[in-house]
Amino acid sequence: MGVLMWNILISVGERKKSAFAIFVCSVIIGVMLLHSFPPEYTAKTVILPPSRQGVGGQSMGRTLALLALSHDASAGSEREKYVALLKSTSVADMLDKRFDLTSKYKVATVVDIKRVLAEKTSVIDDKKSGFVVVEVTDRSRKVAKDLANGYVEALRIMIGRMKLAEAKQRKIFYESQIGILNKKIAKLENFLSGLGDRTGLVSIDGKMAEIIASEARARADLLDEEITIKVMEAYAADENPEIIQMRARSAALREEIKRLEGSDTGSADMFATSKSDRGVATMSTYRELKADEAVLAELRNRLALAEIDEARESPPIQQIDIATSPEKKTWPNCGVILKMFSLLGVFCAVGYAVFAKELECNVALRLKIFELKKTW
Repeated sequence: MGVLMWNILISVGERKKSAFAIFVCSVIIGVMLLHSFPPEYTAKTVILPPSRQGVGGQSMGRTLALLALSHDASAGSEREKYVALLKSTSVADMLDKRFDLTSKYKVATVVDIKRVLAEKTSVIDDKKSGFVVVEVTDRSRKVAKDLANGYVEALRIMIGRMKLAEAKQRKIFYESQIGILNKKIAKLENFLSGLGDRTGLVSIDGKMAEIIASEARARADLLDEEITIKVMEAYAADENPEIIQMRARSAALREEIKRLEGSDTGSADMFATSKSDRGVATMSTYRELKADEAVLAELRNRLALAEIDEARESPPIQQIDIATSPEKKTWPNCGVILKMFSLLGVFCAVGYAVFAKELECNVALRLKIFELKKTW
């Protein structure tokens, strides 16, 4: 190995002027190519997706689930769903309409626009920080900046539309359920008044009040699950994991309601009543009335939240870093290209020197090259 390196150094030293000229030519070619490539710039924006915790968190989670289902992005974490939505055809269509990308990139369809944007855009789920990073590369600084910010605005519009539609459906559902419960409660009250034994009912004990409140929450949660499943079924097949999970939760809530309904069986301390047969007969009816009243109060609270969601203008998607016009070009990379052509120049110079030395010393090789020239 040492002898080989020594021979190579001797070969290059004997032809150092030619080797240096080859190296310089390689670097010059690299510089020329560097200036022949049109420059490209990368704009970057950072998004903090909304959390399920806090006000409107559950509603935001439902909206995201519906959007993910409608764009085949239901798998993975919430941030992964946002990444999939940012890469969706709907976002590409919004960006096309806003920035006239079909004319700019000379393509005909939204599918082509989506392909072009996929080449120019990088959407990264940063698991360490919890952020979603969007980077857009273009030959125009302004276009790169506008597209990066446009992704965030398109996501806001998508979620806002779905959130509004979902809140409206939920509001209509709650209003219908409240109407049904009001009628049912009125009938129960009339029934109990007709028995003429309401005066014998003094109060519900603390334990039973807690059971009725728990049942009311469970029944309201079940109604929530049912309306969400009903909406999701319009976007996904029955075997979708999100729907399967929600059906499992619904089944668990039904079991919980059955358990709570049976928890007062045989309770003699439920009411402070007279010991008349009529008083005993009204116990289950009175309990049903109180449970329905508790459910009604819970549904009214959720209706108010649905109305707040409906009135809310935009979802809380925080843009941590707004994309600005990039100052430095990201392509072509001067350092990488010059290093690459410098290495190429070194290899070419050494290869020339070694081959010239071998040609000078090897008569058989010279004869073969001479014969090759004659054939061509």
